[in-house]
Amino acid sequence: MRRLRTLAAALLLAGPLTLAGCAPSLSAPAAPQEEQPGGPLLETARSAAEEPARDTAITIWHRMELGRLEAGSYTSNVLEDLTDLPRGIAFFMDAFPGESFELRVLDDAVPDVYWLVTPAGISRHEA
Repeated sequence: MRRLRTLAAALLLAGPLTLAGCAPSLSAPAAPQEEQPGGPLLETARSAAEEPARDTAITIWHRMELGRLEAGSYTSNVLEDLTDLPRGIAFFMDAFPGESFELRVLDDAVPDVYWLVTPAGISRHEA
């Protein structure tokens, strides 16, 4: 009988402890500038004026990644029909050495900032 009570007590304690491992973490999320494990770097804008260029950079990054998945390597062909850019937004290919790329997204409204698009994601830079 004593063994049965000990076993029941152990099961009552082990059940909640096992389920506690499935609970979400209470720690703060990583800063937006840090690359999330298994995910792209998608740095946040510091003002609303930077949002159109950031959104364009994210669109470019997604298109480049989809092109890589479809064709097996990066290709700029996926950017051909990217013609409906917001007013004042432009992008330029800085480097395209084959299995990588670097594009700059500029906005006339925020001339001191550009967004760099690479296979790792997008990052904000001061000009």
